[in-house]
Amino acid sequence: KEDSKICLYLLLSWPVIQEKVRTRRKLYEILLFWFGHNQVGDFKRVEKLFERIKFKPAKVGRPNKP
Repeated sequence: KEDSKICLYLLLSWPVIQEKVRTRRKLYEILLFWFGHNQVGDFKRVEKLFERIKFKPAKVGRPNKP
């Protein structure tokens, strides 16, 4: 399955993803770069995958004022 390849990639590169990626859209673009649109699919499909693995790159809401 394509999900297995994507999950393996996410698992192996998790320290870099956790440090560098701040949005789901950015991670989707990275997956498109590595796997292509045929294997990754549309954003809604990948977003469901992110929900299953509980990937939440940034806190929801407004950022705190300095």
